Amino acid sequence: MFGGRHGDTAGIARPLATTRGLGREVWAERFGPGGWVRELGQGFESNDAEHLCQLAKGPAIGRGDAHSIDNPRYFVEAADQMGRGAKENREHHLDAMRGLLMIAPAHTAAVRKVSAEIYFDHTKPSDIRMLASVALFAKTAAPFNLLQGLIDDLKHEPSDQVKMFVVSIIKEIDKKSDHPCFKPIAQHIRYLAPKVAALFPSEWKRKDFLTSYFMLSSGYDATYDYGGHSMFAVLMSDSYLPSVMHIAFGDYMANYFFESFGLTIRQQGMERVIDHMMSPKRFGTAFGHSLWNFGGRRRLARNAADVSTLEQTIEEKLKIAPKRYDPMRFEMQINAFGHDIDILSLNESHFMPLISPKYTPGMLIDNLLKTDRDLHHFHNMRDMTFMVPTEFGLPAWLDIQMPTVISYTRKSSSFDMTKEGAIKMKLDHRLVIDSRLTENFGFGIPLMHVALGMGFSKRVGVNLPLNVDMDANLATGKVSFNKDFRLPHDLINYHFNPYSFKHYLNEPEKSMELALFKDQEVKQFKQEILGDILGVNFHVDGYRLPDEALSQDLTDWLYKFDWRQKLYYWITNPKWHPRKLRLSAQPAETNPSTGRVFTVKHKMTPPEATERPASTFKEFQTDLPESFVHVWHVTDTFKGTKERRAEIEFRYSYTPDRTKHWFQLFYDRTPFSSKEKDHVKVCLISKAKQTTTDWEKVHNDKIQHVNDDQKVEVDTTLHYGKNCKSGAEVVTHVEYSHSDQQKQWLHELETGVTQTQVHGLDNPFMKHFKGCTKGLKKGLMFPYSCHKFIIHSSQLNKMTMDVKFNEHVRLHENPVLTTLYSIMRSAYYPHLRLDFMRPNGTTPGEIHVKSVVRTPCIDQRVADIEFMGPRHTSIWKSVPVSWGAHWAPKTATHLGMTNMQSYSRKWYHRYCDIQHNSVATFDNVMYEIPETTCWKVLAKDCSEHKIFTILSRNTENKKKDVRVLMDMHIFDISHVGDAIMLKMDGVEQKLVDDKPKVVMNERGVLTHILTTINRTLATIETPVYGLSVVAVDSSVFVQVAPFYRGKLCGLCGDFNLDRQHEFLTTDGRRHNTAWSYASNFVVPDDMCTIPPDTGASTPVVTHY
Repeated sequence: MFGGRHGDTAGIARPLATTRGLGREVWAERFGPGGWVRELGQGFESNDAEHLCQLAKGPAIGRGDAHSIDNPRYFVEAADQMGRGAKENREHHLDAMRGLLMIAPAHTAAVRKVSAEIYFDHTKPSDIRMLASVALFAKTAAPFNLLQGLIDDLKHEPSDQVKMFVVSIIKEIDKKSDHPCFKPIAQHIRYLAPKVAALFPSEWKRKDFLTSYFMLSSGYDATYDYGGHSMFAVLMSDSYLPSVMHIAFGDYMANYFFESFGLTIRQQGMERVIDHMMSPKRFGTAFGHSLWNFGGRRRLARNAADVSTLEQTIEEKLKIAPKRYDPMRFEMQINAFGHDIDILSLNESHFMPLISPKYTPGMLIDNLLKTDRDLHHFHNMRDMTFMVPTEFGLPAWLDIQMPTVISYTRKSSSFDMTKEGAIKMKLDHRLVIDSRLTENFGFGIPLMHVALGMGFSKRVGVNLPLNVDMDANLATGKVSFNKDFRLPHDLINYHFNPYSFKHYLNEPEKSMELALFKDQEVKQFKQEILGDILGVNFHVDGYRLPDEALSQDLTDWLYKFDWRQKLYYWITNPKWHPRKLRLSAQPAETNPSTGRVFTVKHKMTPPEATERPASTFKEFQTDLPESFVHVWHVTDTFKGTKERRAEIEFRYSYTPDRTKHWFQLFYDRTPFSSKEKDHVKVCLISKAKQTTTDWEKVHNDKIQHVNDDQKVEVDTTLHYGKNCKSGAEVVTHVEYSHSDQQKQWLHELETGVTQTQVHGLDNPFMKHFKGCTKGLKKGLMFPYSCHKFIIHSSQLNKMTMDVKFNEHVRLHENPVLTTLYSIMRSAYYPHLRLDFMRPNGTTPGEIHVKSVVRTPCIDQRVADIEFMGPRHTSIWKSVPVSWGAHWAPKTATHLGMTNMQSYSRKWYHRYCDIQHNSVATFDNVMYEIPETTCWKVLAKDCSEHKIFTILSRNTENKKKDVRVLMDMHIFDISHVGDAIMLKMDGVEQKLVDDKPKVVMNERGVLTHILTTINRTLATIETPVYGLSVVAVDSSVFVQVAPFYRGKLCGLCGDFNLDRQHEFLTTDGRRHNTAWSYASNFVVPDDMCTIPPDTGASTPVVTHY
């Protein structure tokens, strides 16, 4: 579906025939006088284009359109009509666009023309336009002027999904790959990428998994003229589920490009099934599952009839139409080398039983597992022959064959899940894959009826048995796996044998193959490992080249190869090294293990809990006081005459304001081998504390000092050995603070003038600081620019680390540490500026490290590092480092901000706010509404589930009251003088600052967390429902889980992450003015008046 292209000449290789197993007549016709000329003439004249069209027939044939596609113009005409038909024709349009992409190498100009027309037409569906952008960038080698026009058009792009997708394509292609298929377009992109990064810095830096995006990874080895690539594309619509998801793997070899494997998944309306199963009213309130963890991550900081009646009254007054699900449809298509292998298509009739009242949890899985299966499939995954003429008159040919057998057996399997959350699963599966690849390259000698050449034979056989019993309880957080070993059995059988050959065309029985390496040139090995340690003996035997022949390869593999080249070395074996490996498992001779039990437990307690989770380790002392506590306990036991048991406990506790964190890890392992006499123990305690935002300085004249003197300190103590008292000890102190450069930037905010420039970049704090002060002058409580300024200025780029260890830590004798240091030193050797291999004055047993992080480019982070050890000092400059918080943490904690966002965007959550009469939606559209004291719907779940409703109204003293309707509770936040009051079901909640009150349901599941700060700010956190509400003075801030994407309505918008659809109400009407839209969510009341629509307010679209 998404393929690469090598300039204007490379195409998809055309399978002509096979070379093994052919009859004498076929060989004579192929290699006889004139036969190869005819074959080549057909391939280079017309059949390639014909075949490329055949590749695209699969999806159209599936829809009964085979009569239309013999002419490639079919796809061009079908694609040209996209967006003009009804919504139900969308699948047909996607099929036509897929066909258009597949015929692109043979009809470049036509496909480029139609794709450009589709893309630049902003009225066409966004997913169709995104596919058109793939054609322009990856399939048709668009010229520079067309790409430049496409980028200029991004400035006026109405669809955020299209913008994010195109920016991600440009960023991925700009990785400067040497892959021949992408090098031509990359040459153009490298001149345009800086412009895109400057125009859209937020889109360029962010990889958001709730928006459409494109990923590309490629590699190329010029020595062997061999390369490969992988693509991953996600097209999003108005749901947290992708509408289209595609992954493709391709190979490049000697000017030929193969799309070796592709998987395309398309869905419509499938969120209806997921919502039914994962709805908090069905799943969260029963088992305590946090809805924030569905598609994201977040740390937690009366009767139902009353709530339902109030919600129904609001809906009747506002005439809010619930959002209906699209008809359910699911399609999965697998293709290889341009051919559709398998197509799975399911419609609504297949999924309706899953959401029926009679459906019980686990019924679908049990129906799938309880049926025994014994399946055997044979596929020739690669069946191709290439023939090319040569200058000396002999035809050169390459033959590739990969017959593969797949065997799958399932018996006596079952799955059961009760309404209380108890799960029992039994699996007895076996998967066997045996693949044999042969590649032969040679020259045909027509007059002698002989073919000479070289080739190799490779076998990969894998035997994967899976027999396990699982017991789990979602309510208690315990999962246990019990597996009985069935030994002996083979696991892996692999060989790679290169050879030369001589094939007699008329007498194939005389054909011969001669191994390229003699037996005495390879090293045999045979070994039995891990038997004494695990009780299971792994038998390994085979052969390889001698050590002296592989020494240079090992050096190159460790220090020179990128990850893809490392993968090629083992899988593709470009040097044709002879290899053989057989791996089998059998019982150990002494103390054999008969099975394995693996158990995981998790428990969380809130700050006010009187009892904390107990520990099985006597080394444990206490958790962080007045904190949330998470405890994970894992045990791994090998059953048998000798019990081998390993146990690990991880405890994480943090205060509600997230300024203190404790990490505790305890590990205990019994003697596994016969040589071990003592337990192995590890005890680690790490305590982190940080300063945080000084909110009292969030005023126009002090906002620049809000993050002054921020600091993070981490103290860690590690003990290991026979016990945690007398063994090895390592003590570490790490401190993070602002770097000198950051302090200079903060100082420049006093004058508002940038005086420093680093690599052409101005003061990065200045833009958001000026926007923040401007918003504060307008009377806003917390402008969006203040949010960005506080987050960015809270980053601490300077780190100092002091490490002390006792005499039991033999640092320079540890083979793991010394090898790791050697690898890192070699990998980053170009950044080494100074290295003294002599004592530097530090105390023996101490290490001192200093790091300062810099950002010379928008998407690059480097660090200057000083290392002082007992024996040497080294200084490193501009070392590339990751964006992880361990290099430069942030101290901001407001609105769910956490340093986990630096590792995964799933921890990032947008917010909507209303300040005075200014609204900023989830999709960052800002607009003004007239003054009114009526209740207004800020955000409401307008799906069929109707999980929550959030309302707000202005008071006479210009503050805001808030009402939250959720399941069985009604929460009211109101103002009494300058103080704030929080009620639950009409009862005032007496709260102490920074000490949250936890609300649990009848099952003991934590459902709500209520907090007040200084009696001026109130928060309602509902992890089960995936909702966070913050009310302060004249402002309200709302955050919701990704689960609600596209389901909401109200002043905060629909949360579909596409601003061009922001002013659409649930009845399908588009509104031209902000108040025309917002008035639909003002609740009529005799005690207030609704202002008329003046048409004066227009929305302002801002960057994320």
